[in-house]
Amino acid sequence: MRVEVIQVGQSFQKNQFVEIDQGYTVAQVLQKANVVLAPGEAVGVFGEVKALDHKVSFGERLEIYMPLVSDPKDKRFDKLKASLWQGTKKRK
Repeated sequence: MRVEVIQVGQSFQKNQFVEIDQGYTVAQVLQKANVVLAPGEAVGVFGEVKALDHKVSFGERLEIYMPLVSDPKDKRFDKLKASLWQGTKKRK
């Protein structure tokens, strides 16, 4: 069985296919792909976080998720505040 492992960092992208036997877990696939999770990283399948003991099925793609540097909601809110502040400065 063949599964894909995708790992994306700030300055790299690694994409590889791994041949495994049926019944392999996420942890076993990562070991076979020589991927070591850094603190804070998680593993998911098509956007859904999975435990390391999740049994991988045919055609699944394992994705390595990096921890967020900042919350996207906070960034949007900061941008909104900045634009509102600029708007009040122009009115005066």
